[in-house]
Amino acid sequence: MSVWRPAREYPAELLEEAVERVVYSGQSVGSVARDLDIAEMMLRRRVDAHYGDRRQKEAVARVRAGETPAAVAKALHTSTMKVDAWLEDFYDRNPEAYHVDHPPEPDPPIEEDVAIELAPPQLSKVDRVLLGWLGSAADDDAACPGLSPHPLSVRPNAVRLRWLHSPPSRFRVMLYTCPDHPVSFELGSLGGRYQFRRTRFVVEDGMSVIECEYSAEIYSRAEADAVWWKLLIGLAR
Repeated sequence: MSVWRPAREYPAELLEEAVERVVYSGQSVGSVARDLDIAEMMLRRRVDAHYGDRRQKEAVARVRAGETPAAVAKALHTSTMKVDAWLEDFYDRNPEAYHVDHPPEPDPPIEEDVAIELAPPQLSKVDRVLLGWLGSAADDDAACPGLSPHPLSVRPNAVRLRWLHSPPSRFRVMLYTCPDHPVSFELGSLGGRYQFRRTRFVVEDGMSVIECEYSAEIYSRAEADAVWWKLLIGLAR
């Protein structure tokens, strides 16, 4: 029976050899631990971590190659939420890869009659909120308490965002539009990155159903502010 020792006493080369013998040579954890005089439980944790890292890298690579998170999760016997978390962690550590995988779409041409849309980044927060209330004033809905803006009607040249049903691992609401509106939006923080949630009332089999979707793209704060502005004034949907 192998004698327990603190992990720091084992040379890194010895631990690497032990994991390689288990993973690539097919030897059992117990036999390798006895042969190299390593604590079996510690070696087992090392092997489990190796398989976990390898599965995470495979999941990220397959999603980046075009497979859906749901399909990858099924193939690797894990959950879609876990695959989404791996992908989010990868993009957090490799922001340049995110921009490669999600190149920005060119903005549509802006007509002269919507000149107010030309300078949203330069407007103060108060100005942006007040302008967002235009939708609320236009609707004239007596049931609405008027505590948050209504998005304006979608314009013909609006940018179409991609929406997914898979929720993120965390979503802290920062900004929101009126929830009484048929379509409402929320801007959520994901710990330094930002994502949108769209809530719609849809009719299925004669019943009203609430449908929640999340933007496929993850944004920096500056990018999220620009997209939020477009959602408010009907230039994105």
